[in-house]
Amino acid sequence: MIKFAAALGLSTFCARVAKSLESAGTRVLAVDVSETRVNNIRDDVTKAVCADLRDREALADIGVLECETAIVGLPDHFDIGVLLVHYLKNHGVREIIVQVNTEDQAAAIEVVGATRVVFPEQVAAEQLVRSLTLPGLIDRIDVSEDAAIIEVDCPGGFVGRSLKGLDFRKKYNVHVVGLIRKGPEIGKTHTILAPPAEDPLLEGDVLMVLATTSRLRNFALQMEKIRQDERPPETATGKK
Repeated sequence: MIKFAAALGLSTFCARVAKSLESAGTRVLAVDVSETRVNNIRDDVTKAVCADLRDREALADIGVLECETAIVGLPDHFDIGVLLVHYLKNHGVREIIVQVNTEDQAAAIEVVGATRVVFPEQVAAEQLVRSLTLPGLIDRIDVSEDAAIIEVDCPGGFVGRSLKGLDFRKKYNVHVVGLIRKGPEIGKTHTILAPPAEDPLLEGDVLMVLATTSRLRNFALQMEKIRQDERPPETATGKK
């Protein structure tokens, strides 16, 4: 787990990543030249500082070089991003993730030292397509070129039944590797990895399912059919 990360340039994407990392237990230092953006995130991260990202002395003074991972969110100021990545790389920052707008920017920034590049609009488009083509899909994490973990709502008909009894591996050719379950506090959830096969599923559970992409698609479609079958038929009404 990342212990300390720096969010440099608080684009919408970078700010969202910073907040999510902080929520997951990572200490996050957020830096931007805009006082407004810094104030907007101040309560959601460990430390938020207004500073010029071209000022190397200022970056060193506020502790940027102590981070394990840096997320650079300067897609509209690519020249500053290049200098910043070069500076971070030369000072031993292990992982440098950079938001870019084009393939050319991605190729150039990787030469300078970025370890990963991200196209937020492309990712958003892919997520939209998945939500449209895989009914009931909540989230997806690709683990290889042809395999992924998806999160899907547990159908009502599965509530009270055990993973062993449902036998996902035999019936659907998938593996349930975890559950996301509601906690006692409203809005809080907790993750159960490798859930006991004999324990019953509860209402509101989210299934974390691992399989190849083709099998996951078939599984998602089967789950959607089950949910549709569970819905009460619409009653036709008319006015006299």
